[in-house]
Amino acid sequence: MNNQEDVNNTKYDGTNIPATAATVAAKRKAAGFDAYSGYDQIVPKKKKRSRKRKNNNSAWVPLVGAAIEQSELFNDVIVRYSPNDLPSDLTKYYNQRYSYFSKYDQGILMDREGWFSVTPEKIAKHIAERCRSNVIIDAFSGCGGNAIQFALTCERVIAIDIDPVKLHCARHNARIYGVEDRIEFIQGDFFKLAPTLKANVVFLSPPWGGPSYQQSSVFDITTMIPGNGVVIHSLASKITPEVAYFMPRNANPQQLAQLAGPKGVCEIEQNFLRGSLKALTVYYGDLANQDYIVQAQQ
Repeated sequence: MNNQEDVNNTKYDGTNIPATAATVAAKRKAAGFDAYSGYDQIVPKKKKRSRKRKNNNSAWVPLVGAAIEQSELFNDVIVRYSPNDLPSDLTKYYNQRYSYFSKYDQGILMDREGWFSVTPEKIAKHIAERCRSNVIIDAFSGCGGNAIQFALTCERVIAIDIDPVKLHCARHNARIYGVEDRIEFIQGDFFKLAPTLKANVVFLSPPWGGPSYQQSSVFDITTMIPGNGVVIHSLASKITPEVAYFMPRNANPQQLAQLAGPKGVCEIEQNFLRGSLKALTVYYGDLANQDYIVQAQQ
């Protein structure tokens, strides 16, 4: 199930952090703490081709596969950018749009924050395979990248987001992938809804604070996640012990391990794309690989 080229697993119990953590930290430092570092490696080549088209008097569409004359709005928020409206700081993300959604050109919608927070499709597919179940909750669904993949591996998906714009994008994107009927979209606050929810698995991908999280050598889940990442995990674990937590690659592994409890264990999976570490996915309860649990307890 694991593609070794893209996914590497490091396991922690509740007390011990292996020596390899130092090596990982060094690699993070060298990469600049950007979860999407490396996505813009092909930008110079793309820019060169764009200039060539312009010099040949062709229609200049530097960033958009299918020409969009006017940005699309929902509730006065841009959810699909035209070339003229695309902010410069989104360029490297836009150039890698097919890494986020392979069907982007079919009309995928994302608001500005969605570009910073959507899970790359290949990683989302892998997580969905790990989280196969009858009912899964995507507690912070955003524009639907994970929910869409969950709908392909689970019987029912409950996608929650407090932002109506993101929920509109998620529903629209699910329709493009043909899975809208397998997802229940709920606009609401997970903090308030959690006590009323039931599911086999809960997936957590709360806001990381945008690209600014990369400015810290270590991502503190208690202070850098709105609402406190420890509190979020506590709410989810009351629904089910089977929780998957999507974290920045510079998240504190000790904090993540401690969420499993004094006698518990978790599996911390390193998610790679193109040879670069992008993020961590932490599996709790029975989602953790049982073979690694035995190893951790020896």
